[in-house]
Amino acid sequence: IIYDRFGTPLVLNSSSFSLVMIPVDLAKSSKEKEEILNKTISIFNLDKEELNSLLNDPLRIGSFDPILIKTNLSLEEVRRFETSVNVGLGFNIISDYSRYYPYGDSFVHVLGYIGKISSQEISQYKDYPLTAMIGKDGLEAYYERDLQGKPGKRIIEVDAALNIKNNLGAVEPEKGQDIVTTLDKDLQEVFYNSLKERMEQMNSKGAAGIALNPKTGEILSLVSLPSFDPNLFTSGFPKDKINQYLNDESHPLFNRATNGVYPVGSLIKPLIALAALEEKVIDPNYKILAEKEIVIENPYHPGESYIFKEWQNHGWVDMRKALAVSSNIYFWTIGGGYDGIAGLGLERIKKYWLKFGFDKAFGIDLPTEGKAILPDAEWLKKNRPDDPYWRLGDTYNIAVGEGGFSLTPLKMVGYISSIANNGILMKPHLVREIKDINGNPKTFVPPEKIVDVGVSLENLGIVQEGMREVVKSGTGIYLNDLPIEVAAKSGSPKIF
Repeated sequence: IIYDRFGTPLVLNSSSFSLVMIPVDLAKSSKEKEEILNKTISIFNLDKEELNSLLNDPLRIGSFDPILIKTNLSLEEVRRFETSVNVGLGFNIISDYSRYYPYGDSFVHVLGYIGKISSQEISQYKDYPLTAMIGKDGLEAYYERDLQGKPGKRIIEVDAALNIKNNLGAVEPEKGQDIVTTLDKDLQEVFYNSLKERMEQMNSKGAAGIALNPKTGEILSLVSLPSFDPNLFTSGFPKDKINQYLNDESHPLFNRATNGVYPVGSLIKPLIALAALEEKVIDPNYKILAEKEIVIENPYHPGESYIFKEWQNHGWVDMRKALAVSSNIYFWTIGGGYDGIAGLGLERIKKYWLKFGFDKAFGIDLPTEGKAILPDAEWLKKNRPDDPYWRLGDTYNIAVGEGGFSLTPLKMVGYISSIANNGILMKPHLVREIKDINGNPKTFVPPEKIVDVGVSLENLGIVQEGMREVVKSGTGIYLNDLPIEVAAKSGSPKIF
């Protein structure tokens, strides 16, 4: 069982029936075999091509091992089969269990789901029987070995003609280990429903959200939209609904929170501010006029210029106010240089990308994690071959989180949490504890530091004050309604 942090079960197991096929027991007569196959296909609404592929699989031909065909059988299916098919000639009904996800869509990108073991997975899990249901995604897949337990076995002796000679006993099954996650079930549901409502209001194609404790790295909630019902994939039916999910252009099976890579936009401005303070590019109290636009003359083509327009006139801004109102001119200036200020430049900006760990996977306990896009001159050669030279405008773009610079939402929340936690990033994780088969604590997952940005607390404090001003007087002022004091940074990237 997988539990939330307060002991609420997020998955349930219940008794059920499953259909299995034992290849060695199939009727030897081609006519009788075809008749039984057709009846079985009809009763259980099976895919004939899929069943034939199993029959012709060289790993399974003549096998004694039962092959799982369909789970969660209805009583009507069981009755029809037992009264119309010669039981024992290849197909049998077995007592089994079914895995049920009571919170369905809202947890699927964290929990994942289980399904029938495939031919490819058999080579990975060589000790698993062909009837195994294994984790296909999420925590179910990542902690497969912990959750699975050990299957029971009946040991028999056969002669050369495959006749059973002796029953040598049985090995009793052993339950898997329970897992206690860092998730808050109630928060997850509220987060999921509110994000879904907002997505629909904005007519957006997708959304993602993560709530993370900066002090421990514990993820309290992780949401990706659109979503899907894992119970359909676990049961394998109805096929038309599953195919609808698989072919949906909005890709509901894709975990946007950990694998999606998106332009960061103004969310990167606290990093640029911190880098400028550390590199002594600007005094935090120095004011820049953030109105209208910046005009850059092309040094190679006199008379040609590039215009970078401020999104709104802000007047004179120092660093704290620039963060509060999200001034582009201020960050173009300290990022690329303008009007007597040298600017950080690409290499020093890259230095701080690496300090925050953007080039490395965080190692969250999920099967996959998206990779950041960190533009530089080499990246331009591949992605802008008609104009592969890094220019001042490219530096301006990355200074405000554009120009191809992209992170996963997980990376974004990790970076912001390290600012909140005074330059320390704790490893984001979803599991707190693994219990043994008797329910006793076996493995506790302690907080783990994975990044120390290595900057002065004084400079971090200035950035934190600017992010507090975002809420007190800037672009995040609506967050003042919260019952606690918060700091923030808004971001509205241009997506092409």
